[in-house]
Amino acid sequence: MSIRVLVLAARTLHERGGSLLLMRPQRPVARVLDLTGASKLITIRAETEPEPRP
Repeated sequence: MSIRVLVLAARTLHERGGSLLLMRPQRPVARVLDLTGASKLITIRAETEPEPRP
């Protein structure tokens, strides 16, 4: 999957009131997302359980 696809999905979800959560990405993947600025649009979690929703 490309970064472009993830960014487009994150933008679409945001427009519809949602968000994209990426759980436990491999370190190189997380680094590329950070370097490209995509991590500003995508929530990245290192732990195995997502935070509970309010």
